[in-house]
Amino acid sequence: MNRNGCTNFEELSNEIIYEIFSDLNIRFRNLFTLSNFPIEINLSNISKSSFQQHYKQFFKYNNHRIHSLYISNPFIINLIFSSIKNDILFTRLEILYLKNIDSDDCNDTLDYLVSLPQLSTLIIDSFKDDCDRIIMYDKLFRLPGLKYCKLSLGDGSAMTDGLLHIAYNNFSPIEHLIIDYNIHFNELFHILSYVPHLRRLSIKCLTLLYDRMPHTFSITLNNLTHVSIKLNHINFDQFQPIMINLFKNLQVLSISTSIDNEYMNAQRWENLIITHMPYLRIFDIQHKTSLFGAVINSKTCQDLMDRFATLFWTKRKWFFTHQHYYLERSNHGFFYSIQPYSIIPLSQITKITINSDSVCFSNIIKILYLIPNCKKLIITSLSSEGRDFSSLQCTKNFQYLSHKNIITNITVKSCKFKEIELLVRLCPRLQHLTINVLQEEFQSFIKYLLSNNGNNRYLHSLFIRSTGDIWIEKVMNIITEMKQQNDVSIKLNDFHHVHKAFYSLNARFYNLIFNSTIPVDVNLSSISKSTFQRYNKVIILPNKHRIHSFHLSNPCLYDDISSPIHILSEFLHLKTLSLNNIKY
Repeated sequence: MNRNGCTNFEELSNEIIYEIFSDLNIRFRNLFTLSNFPIEINLSNISKSSFQQHYKQFFKYNNHRIHSLYISNPFIINLIFSSIKNDILFTRLEILYLKNIDSDDCNDTLDYLVSLPQLSTLIIDSFKDDCDRIIMYDKLFRLPGLKYCKLSLGDGSAMTDGLLHIAYNNFSPIEHLIIDYNIHFNELFHILSYVPHLRRLSIKCLTLLYDRMPHTFSITLNNLTHVSIKLNHINFDQFQPIMINLFKNLQVLSISTSIDNEYMNAQRWENLIITHMPYLRIFDIQHKTSLFGAVINSKTCQDLMDRFATLFWTKRKWFFTHQHYYLERSNHGFFYSIQPYSIIPLSQITKITINSDSVCFSNIIKILYLIPNCKKLIITSLSSEGRDFSSLQCTKNFQYLSHKNIITNITVKSCKFKEIELLVRLCPRLQHLTINVLQEEFQSFIKYLLSNNGNNRYLHSLFIRSTGDIWIEKVMNIITEMKQQNDVSIKLNDFHHVHKAFYSLNARFYNLIFNSTIPVDVNLSSISKSTFQRYNKVIILPNKHRIHSFHLSNPCLYDDISSPIHILSEFLHLKTLSLNNIKY
């Protein structure tokens, strides 16, 4: 056949199809086994047995290609790194995420990671409380290429004071450090001495140990520009020396404080920022306290807001507000920053995702009323809250939204038929709908969505997931029924034609295997007698004229396939014959 003359798939011969797929298989195999493209591995949900069965060999031969590695099973962590202690592997590894690792495995892993110059990102999560931080810090700061480090340790892990020596010569290249656990200042002070290149620092909770503060600051962090920190029982007088000495070039400060009302002293903040933090451009503060002692009224609240509304604050676009409440015979307050310049206007929002176990329909209406330009709506679970559907449709907000909203794409992961019916009525411009339905409601869904009800005139894409089996015949029967009843032109994304095309392709492959003259290699080295009897009847005997090589090692099968003489006489194209364990 002239290959250049073929214009569609049906014109190709079986031999060419076989050759194409054979070459394609080789290409894919080479792509996976011989390629140097980087690989990202996520083993977050794999068991120890599955890893040993499927991934161990893969790691052995492809470790040089792994770019990022995510592991959450502590048994797998031990399997991976304990088997490579004496080898330099993972030479291209740049990102490593270790979750649920215990302290012993962590120390062993950090010892190995020192040999990986490309490792730039390390995330360690969920340590046990027996972790010795000092040992971990000592190993961590020796990693040669580390730029980003996030540590989420147990708050009860060891907090030995002063055992980590101040660094003088051996420094870490870390530029972004996240400490996602409680830490006292002396511990932090020692850590910061190892990271002179630090640009961003985030601390879950900083506290003082025995109210002690260093008398002198020998550390300089000239590159530090971003700090996010929560202070626990540290007053302004104690924290101010830290800001003066370490925050000289700070641009962004996010701080959470409590108790000490000096943090609401506008003039003190103004003097500190002008004198010691001149580059600060974003100032975000949250302060919880027993606001104003026992006296809270409109005058005291307004006085506080006025002090933070002078030219110094407004020209930097730093704005603040407050809330106060009475609880357990005490007045409490919450003073915090607001950033109107960074808030996205509701009119700009075009997509809404609601991840809630059950959101009631009336709340959906309220949300959509506030966001008029929403085009895509994703809901985890929708509830009608037991209200009468007809009364809900008669409300002013429902009527207004049904005429004004421009939603064209809706996904609902859990719902009932009546709720979808109401949602379609609310969004008559709907074009794409994805829903999960119960099998018993499937026909009701299909019939309603394909009916000419005036609310689905633009609907042209429907994706349905069901808890049970939905056969193609059932779908097509419903579509046919709806055509006859309403004379509606319906097209289901050419699904029927796709099904027919693949059915035809399956027939082509069947003919390619059973009716072709292409040589076949048969290897029956690990086959049982019962399986062979089935294969012999369906595959071997009908294709004996095509068998090119034949390998057999189970002596129990020789009687079924007759004698070697018979093989030689019937297998006309046989060139290679291998019979193992044969009795003389």
